[in-house]
Amino acid sequence: MATVNFTGQHAQTITYDCAGTGIHDFRTYINSQHADGSYEFHEPNHINANCG
Repeated sequence: MATVNFTGQHAQTITYDCAGTGIHDFRTYINSQHADGSYEFHEPNHINANCG
């Protein structure tokens, strides 16, 4: 699993070269902490890719 941490407002692109490695299930999870200390969690994307 890859993890990317950043602070502030950003756009992030995630790439992976899975050529020839079979079928994979890719997911993105976003866990954020707001300035007031509260937390928010999102699981926005599920992608199933055949890399074979």
